[in-house]
Amino acid sequence: MRGSISTCSSIPPLSKAEVARLEELGAWGVDRDRYPPKPDFVVLADPDGNRFCVVDLGSAPSGG
Repeated sequence: MRGSISTCSSIPPLSKAEVARLEELGAWGVDRDRYPPKPDFVVLADPDGNRFCVVDLGSAPSGG
């Protein structure tokens, strides 16, 4: 059964290389078809199905 609890890990700036590294470790993208235009986050799931997100705080109103 896949978990539905999400935790967020803020990694400024959002890096395609970081997401690729996590995917190489077994994570996979979740609900990418539901993202808004130009998202500042990526939702991933670990090999056990636990969801987490990588957030680009560089685009946050506070600037991170």
